[in-house]
Amino acid sequence: GSAGKQIITVAAEMECDLVILGCSNKAGCEWDGEMNVPLRVAEDAPCSVLVIKQVKNADQIVSILDQSIVKQESLEIVNQLVTLHDAGLKIVGVKDKNSSKKDRIEQRMVELLKYYNDREIGAWVKLLDIDDVKDYVTHSSRESIIALWMGGKQSLIRKLFSRSMVDKLLETTKSSLLILR
Repeated sequence: GSAGKQIITVAAEMECDLVILGCSNKAGCEWDGEMNVPLRVAEDAPCSVLVIKQVKNADQIVSILDQSIVKQESLEIVNQLVTLHDAGLKIVGVKDKNSSKKDRIEQRMVELLKYYNDREIGAWVKLLDIDDVKDYVTHSSRESIIALWMGGKQSLIRKLFSRSMVDKLLETTKSSLLILR
């Protein structure tokens, strides 16, 4: 059967927190002769997915957040990436036109900053308008590992980064990509 379907099935059966996949630098992330396996797994897995593009240390982990609900497992995965790469952490909040949601995101960003600072991880926060996110991610993905919180049906990131955009990121970025749920 399909490698992607098998990975998703095993991840669900084992109640995994994270699936890690390697990805060739070829167009479409060819994986064992099958195209776009990491993309399909990143889209459909019931857990977070880390797609590793190259074995290299990143100077920054850029974590894009658009909602106030963030699972503890996701926080720990980002924490571990920062530690493994001895990297800086940028937490980027995404705001839309809804001011009440903006306030919740700003509050959550302050909580996340405190969470990481309590663990002696220097973090930097930034708030972006939704219209600026794609360009910011495209620019940041050249050298940083990008972590996209794409959980939940109300995720702006999920709506903004369609399947084709995640595929494009996987295809064009030199660094790894983490899809958090």
